[in-house]
Parts: sequence; structure tokens; C-alpha cells
Amino acid sequence: MQPGTLNVCLALVGAYAATSSDGELVGYNVSLAREIAARLGLELEFQHPLFEEVIDLIVGHECDVSVSSQNITTSRLGLISMIPYTESEVGQPVLVAIGNPTNIDSLLALCGRSVSATAGTTHVDLVRGRSDFADAGLNDDCREAGEDPIDLELYETDLEAVNALIEGDVVAYLGNPGFVAAYPDSIDYAQTSLPPARQGIGVALDHPTLFGAVDSALGAIIGDGTYRQILSEHLPNAESVDFVSIEE
Repeated sequence: MQPGTLNVCLALVGAYAATSSDGELVGYNVSLAREIAARLGLELEFQHPLFEEVIDLIVGHECDVSVSSQNITTSRLGLISMIPYTESEVGQPVLVAIGNPTNIDSLLALCGRSVSATAGTTHVDLVRGRSDFADAGLNDDCREAGEDPIDLELYETDLEAVNALIEGDVVAYLGNPGFVAAYPDSIDYAQTSLPPARQGIGVALDHPTLFGAVDSALGAIIGDGTYRQILSEHLPNAESVDFVSIEE
């Protein structure tokens, strides 16, 4: 960490978390990173790596922290420390074309079909049965059901992955559910979902002092109501705030 500066890896994962509009960064990841830096009395600098690059940048100390909606997994916790800050407690939505024309009503309905995801996400591990999902991936389920595996198409960014759905190149996208609101005439929720997950702020394993400072700052942000205020500023309604919030 440069003296007086908090260097944050912020992958642009899309609305409502982090996106760029006319050169301005917006989203609750952006606002939370700014608030954490302010609570620590530090200037804020952003880097915008591809999602799959974030962990390596934290491990290599090229970023001090990541605020990039990374799902917390045992595999990732072997590489970096992670502070929970958002969640999808009732499951992560599967996105499909408006009206669900290919009738994706279960995860098995994805078998043998083209599906998009962003490289480096846990959605890739879940489909292919790797890391925390070893021998328990969606393709394992497909094979057990006598179906062809999912044809997983990987993209560098969430925007590219969701555009593949909009353009009809895939039947579903596994990733940021906020794109339903961004493209209400093109994208819908499928009648199925992925397992629940919590997202974490990443810090290098060998930076315990920084981890403690960020953890304390986030605790204060939650405790005084600023956390919920930030989510409310970026999410469309109270129900969506409750869906994302880690508050009990």
C-alpha cells in the first residue's frame, strides 16, 4: 500500500455493483470502496482489471484490496483473505432471454446447450466441477442424467457475456442479475437458480493489519446505517436491498 492511498481492484461487473457511464464510475461497489477509504483516512485509487486477474493482483500486492463482487469460496480463501460484504442468500439467478423462450426451468435444462459466463468466476467452476465444486458440478449432474454437458462460452467481461445472451448466441448467462434491470426488454430470470453465495472484499494473506482495518471500517459502515444507505442509493427497491445485504 502506498502511503496515504488505498489502491482498489474494481472489476466492472455491471449494474448495480460497478459500471462506467460517460467515464464516471457508479455502483455500490464503487461507493463502498470510497466510504472505506474515507473511514481509513486514505486517498482512493481504482484499477479496473479483468475479473480473472483480480486475485493475482491482490496476491502480488498490485492492489491493496478488491471490491469486485467475488464469491467467497474455500479455494479463494487459500489465496487471499476475504471480508463478507454482500450476498445472494436465496440463490444466484440464471438469466435468459425475455419470456424464457427455451424453457430453462431447471439447471438440468442447461445440459447440452450454450451458456455464457465470465472467465475467472465461480460460475465456471460450478459448471465444470472444479475447486469447491469438484465432482459436484453442473456437468457432473448432466452426465449422471445421461445428458450432454453444458457448452460453456467464456468471455473476458460480464458485459460481453450478457451480450452473447442478448444476441442469441447462448440460451443463458450465469453472472450479474442486475442486467435484468439494465435490459428489461431483452433479459429475464429463468425458473431456476444457482446455489447461494457470499461476496467478499479481498486482501492479501500477508496483510493482516490492512485486513483488520478494512474489516473494522466495514463494520462501522454497517453499524451506523451507511451500508444500507449506499445499497439503497444503487438498488431499485427495499426487496433488492434485502437480497444483497449481509445484515441479519
